[in-house]
Amino acid sequence: FAALREERDWLVPADRRRSARADSGQEWSSRSVVRKACGRCWRMKFGQDLKNNIVPEWEHGYIAYDKLKELIKQLSSQNVDGREALEEAFFMLLEEELEKVNRFYLDKVTEFDGELTALGGDTKSRPRSNSISSAGTASADQMMQLHAKIGQLQAFVWLNTQGFEKIMKKYDKFMGLRHTAAAKTPDFEARLRNEAFKSDRLESCLERVKLL
Repeated sequence: FAALREERDWLVPADRRRSARADSGQEWSSRSVVRKACGRCWRMKFGQDLKNNIVPEWEHGYIAYDKLKELIKQLSSQNVDGREALEEAFFMLLEEELEKVNRFYLDKVTEFDGELTALGGDTKSRPRSNSISSAGTASADQMMQLHAKIGQLQAFVWLNTQGFEKIMKKYDKFMGLRHTAAAKTPDFEARLRNEAFKSDRLESCLERVKLL
C-alpha cells in the first residue's frame, strides 16, 4: 500500500508533506489513521497496542494474537516429546487466522467497491476535469465516511501484518530457531506478502475515491 510503503515518510514535517502532496488531500486523512495505529507500537507491547487500536465492530476480523502467543508459551515449556500436538495446534490456528483476516479484508473491499459504484466512482478512466460535475451525484457525507473506512482498513492491514510477523518471530525465538537455517520467519514473511489482505485492491479503492 502507498500509505504504508515507507515509514520514514511519516517523520517528514507536515508542511513539507502537504506541499509535496497537495494533490492528494483525501489520501492524507486516511493515512493519519494508519499513523495513529502504528505510532504507538514503538512505545508499548504489540498485544496491548492491537487491543487499543482495533475497530470495535471489526474485532472478529483481527488476528487472535494472544491465543497464538499463549500456544507458543505452552510449546516452549514442553519437552521435545510433548511438542508435536501443540505445534500442530499452533500452525493450524495460524492458518485459520490467515484465512479469517483474508476473508474479512476481501469482504470489506468488496463492500467498498459497491459503495463507490453507487457513488459514481466506477469509471477509472474518467478525466479529473469531470470530477466537479460528478461531485453532485455523490453525497459529501457518504464520501467522507467511506474514506474514513478505507483508512481504517489500511490500519487493519498494517496491524495484522505486524501481528503475523511478530508471532512468527516469537515462535522462532521460543523454539530456539532464530538465526538458524530452520527459522520459519523468512519464508513466512515472503508468503505473507502474497496473502489476499496484502493485495492492492484497497489502493484501487482510494484511486476511485479521488475520481469522484
